[in-house]
Amino acid sequence: MSGETIDFATLIEQDRAERQKREWSGTFLQYLELVKTNPHLADLAHKRMYDMMVAPGVAPLDLEADPKAKRVFGDETVTIYGFFKDEFFGMERTLEKIVRYFHSAAMGGEESRQVLYLMGPVGSGKSSLVERLKRGLEDADPIHDRGLPDPGGPAPPDPAAPAARLRGHARGQDRGRPLPVLPLAADE
Repeated sequence: MSGETIDFATLIEQDRAERQKREWSGTFLQYLELVKTNPHLADLAHKRMYDMMVAPGVAPLDLEADPKAKRVFGDETVTIYGFFKDEFFGMERTLEKIVRYFHSAAMGGEESRQVLYLMGPVGSGKSSLVERLKRGLEDADPIHDRGLPDPGGPAPPDPAAPAARLRGHARGQDRGRPLPVLPLAADE
């Protein structure tokens, strides 16, 4: 920096204003009205991950133009995903399997109830792959959960109960049992 001063207060205020524009709060019926206009708001995690990976583009690898790739893949069709294009080389089959997993899970297949488990030798790119997925999620629009109750699920907990459970936990009671995760109250 060449003598410029940074006004951190202005930067923070701009960031807060930008976040508040994207944050939404309302009733369940208002949420359903939003879903009518934009059905993608109701997408679950697997669908959001799949959309994130295919949004930058999907293209078949031109094996005729690349003789080295033709030797490696033979006559097999290979798909290149723009999301991973500049960071991963030689992992095309693995990336196809991962994208296929998220695609099937997004459609409600058996994979939606399974855990994605990455296995491989040291240095094979497992952590780098997860790091890339994490960066993609960080760049995506945030999803603000305001704790709207699931219409088919249990009733929301008693608002006074969490404080009593926390006090009991602090005294050593409830040891060995995890405390429940309580949703935030929805605005009426």
